[in-house]
Amino acid sequence: MVEALVNGTALITTPIDVLPEIGFKEGEHGYIVPFDMDFDVKKLLKMPDVKYKHNNMESVKQWRTLLGNTKPKHAYKPQEKVSFKITKRYKDIQLNRVVNADEVIRISKSRADSLHNAGVGTIV
Repeated sequence: MVEALVNGTALITTPIDVLPEIGFKEGEHGYIVPFDMDFDVKKLLKMPDVKYKHNNMESVKQWRTLLGNTKPKHAYKPQEKVSFKITKRYKDIQLNRVVNADEVIRISKSRADSLHNAGVGTIV
């Protein structure tokens, strides 16, 4: 995603947490489609040549025609993130690395609860 943004290539993405961190702005850098949208990705192979410009309503119309109805079937609510202080060194499968004592990581509240119950840290 970052490489596409650096090279000025528009993105079609789902509403993931990292978008604000990488500077993605919907309508300017591409479009966000809901997780549950029924979309035939083969349509992208037939996509017209769209010239990307800031606030270009013509390209917005072309994308909307291509994507069709992009309204989600339900409300997307990202999981709440919390700071979690590690008190016991362990191998984190999701992070794919060893997490050391005194390290603070940002994770979902539900995962923080699970790790707290496993005795490896506490929510700060």
